[in-house]
Amino acid sequence: MGKKNNKQSPKPPVTQELAMSTGDRDVTRGFTDAFAVMPPQDAILMTKGDGDYALYENLLQDDQVASCFQQRRLALISRPWVVDPGNDDKPSKAAAAFIKSQLERIPWDTITDRMLYGIFFGFSVAECMWGREGNTVTLADLRVRHPGRFAFGVGGGLRLRTLADYAQGEEMPEKKFWVFRAGAFHDDEPYGQGLAHWLYWPVFFKRGGLRAWLKMMDKFGSPTAVGVYPANAGEMEKRKLLQALEAIQSQSGLIIPEGMRVDLLEASIHGSAGNADLYDRTNDAIAKVILSQTLTTEAKGGQYKGDVHKSVRNDVVKADADMLCESFNRGPVVWLTEWNFPGATPPRVRREIQEPEDLDARSLREERMIKAGYRPTLKQVVETYGGEWEDVSTVEAKPQTSIDSQNPAFAEAGLDADLALAQADQSVIDTLTALGMEGVRTAVEPWMENILHRLGQASNLDEILQMLDGLYPELATDDLEEAFARRFLLAEMIGRANAHANP
Repeated sequence: MGKKNNKQSPKPPVTQELAMSTGDRDVTRGFTDAFAVMPPQDAILMTKGDGDYALYENLLQDDQVASCFQQRRLALISRPWVVDPGNDDKPSKAAAAFIKSQLERIPWDTITDRMLYGIFFGFSVAECMWGREGNTVTLADLRVRHPGRFAFGVGGGLRLRTLADYAQGEEMPEKKFWVFRAGAFHDDEPYGQGLAHWLYWPVFFKRGGLRAWLKMMDKFGSPTAVGVYPANAGEMEKRKLLQALEAIQSQSGLIIPEGMRVDLLEASIHGSAGNADLYDRTNDAIAKVILSQTLTTEAKGGQYKGDVHKSVRNDVVKADADMLCESFNRGPVVWLTEWNFPGATPPRVRREIQEPEDLDARSLREERMIKAGYRPTLKQVVETYGGEWEDVSTVEAKPQTSIDSQNPAFAEAGLDADLALAQADQSVIDTLTALGMEGVRTAVEPWMENILHRLGQASNLDEILQMLDGLYPELATDDLEEAFARRFLLAEMIGRANAHANP
């Protein structure tokens, strides 16, 4: 007889959902009816705003909130977007080309900018306006809606609040709305939890401190007028004296009855009131909540700290791009692929979030490679530094006075890259200079257009100064930094070549 196999078969996996939010399964919400609308679990939103997102919308009127959040959004949409095929087969590549064509037909950057407010409120909603071209379903538009118009059912379904049914809302069909959620630390909160939740108290205290600061300035900024009347003065004389005191605030001269006196009571403040410190601390707190750092909004700190803080901000922006693109890829991209390219792997929409290459470090690396006997190809030079280049061997060199006899090492090893560049015609150097100016001009032109547009809206010098001060954080410097870095490198290469040619 064979041995009996006592090994038990593995239990099959449990496929049904067990920790749903209906009935009495969710202890964090209590009992919920299967058809009920779930309220947000944001305590500040519910207690301070009764669930109305106007409470958080009001925070966007704060100057620091608007500036920092704008910096975070614009840093993302300024980056190029690409569509990668989900696979190498023909249907998948065709699906990627189709999705790319659909996004090119709509204002994708504007839609992305508006959907990013989901990071602020906790969620955002865009209605997909589907179209038809023959048998093909197309994306005619994506219309971002106000988040306060929507609620979520217990099962997570989207519901549109209407005047006819505001409490329960109207259930929306599937594959009609793109919903982007952010911030919540679990899947049981369909409303997410946005930055506004953490910004409420810093903005609240900032506004309260600013209000107290203005009152203090009003109280201690000008002296208080005190009128002294004789003991036998009647009501008429008292009223005249009071009118004279009131006139001090608006008139340069006044008269008072004989026998009465007007003094100015000088108010003084001792110690530090702390209002300016409170204002700065709350602004720093707002910047940290939105950007996770402060140096890209305040002109303080050294270059090293500024680079570190900019790197932190870029990490935040990359995370935003990844989350938003992932949400779009799981929603409209999948739906369009299933409808139009059955069996194809859905493509992937993404943003290229990366800093320009450090050309100084690259030049040092290439210098070491040249000394080791290697040099970059013409194709690599064009891809790295841009512009139009030609092989130095085809450029007519200027007459030289027996370079080989002056330096036999060059005659044995041949002309290296630096020497060849030094022997190039002056037109090459002129071309490089023109390229440098073109790069700088291309980077600065958007600045000038923005500044001139703002200047046209200002009515006096004070408004112009305030506008320029507030405009500085909005001016993107990445392209200008890259342009200068490229031209500095080219200038260094030309200088080294001249040094070799004229020892």
